[in-house]
Order: sequence, then C-alpha cells, then structure tokens
Amino acid sequence: MAETAHAQPAWVLLAYLIAGVCFILALRGLSSPETSRRGNFTGMLGMAIAVVTTARKSTEWMEICSILQAFADLLDRCRKGSPAVFARPPQPHTHEQ
Repeated sequence: MAETAHAQPAWVLLAYLIAGVCFILALRGLSSPETSRRGNFTGMLGMAIAVVTTARKSTEWMEICSILQAFADLLDRCRKGSPAVFARPPQPHTHEQ
C-alpha cells in the first residue's frame, strides 16, 4: 500500500520555519544571564506561532481543543512562576487493596 503525502500550504511551512528560528534564537539567548529574558520571550513567541499554526491547519475540533488547553496550562504555570514549568503534573495515587 502506497500512502500519498499531503502537501502543506506555503504559509504553514513558513510559519513552522519562523517558529524553528525562534527556538534556535531562544537557545542562544538562554545561554547568558544578560540575554535570558529576551531568549525566554523568543522561545515563547516561537511556541505561540507553532501552536497557532497547528490549530489553524487542523480540521479536528478535539485536537484543536487539546492543543489550546495544553498551551493555556503552560501559560498558567508560567504566570504562577512555577520553577518546574515543564514538569509532569502529579499523578493521582491509586490505593491497592
């Protein structure tokens, strides 16, 4: 069985390219305490571009909702100043009997 590749629109490719450049610049900015705020902002900008692009090109409503919910959770953690922004949320304990 041969699968056909779906061509992406030019705007999607360009948006992902810009997001990738933002991520690379973020890593460069995070390498120094003097430029860390700018690097952090550049990384957040790249992530926002990638999330919005993915949401706009997606036709699955549940996929869009889960992406936006994950992004909202990440922003909430950043706003609260959590040191472990990318840490996994605590898992519920199961009591075995």
